[in-house]
Amino acid sequence: KMSDNGLTQKGLLDLVKAVYCLKKSRRLPNDFNLTIIGDGVKIPVVRKLISDLHLATYITIVEKATHEEVFNYVRSVRAIVLLSRYEGQSMFITESIALGKPLILSDNNGMQDMICDKINGYVVKTGDYYDAAEKLYKMMNLTESELEKMSKESNCIYNNNYTGLAVYQQF
Repeated sequence: KMSDNGLTQKGLLDLVKAVYCLKKSRRLPNDFNLTIIGDGVKIPVVRKLISDLHLATYITIVEKATHEEVFNYVRSVRAIVLLSRYEGQSMFITESIALGKPLILSDNNGMQDMICDKINGYVVKTGDYYDAAEKLYKMMNLTESELEKMSKESNCIYNNNYTGLAVYQQF
């Protein structure tokens, strides 16, 4: 969502700056790849920041993707990052935990039921790209066993709270 509101809401510039912090501190591996999926009038702003910070080899923007293509991206990544400054319950994050993905989420939004810090991902202080950089670094350095444990926890949170049956039982 790279509209006028979306750029701020989704914390996209915070995310790009977090990647820059890792690069500047020489903690960004050469094979790091962040894929940002979204469309809107502010794409040039994001592209310019990526270019100005010399991050084009690390960050890819996918402007158009079908729902199934987004699912395929989600399935293929190590973790999902959403640094929203404000957000309700995100369908994207709900789908991501259903697919068993570890998360990196900001702390000031309606997704707090979907993440347990250090259990199925990491919580970032909203708007703090230094904290985001630290959490990205931690996620990149998890062992496969630790990553698998976080994946299982995400899926468990989904199954316990967000399936049709779970929602029915809650009501």
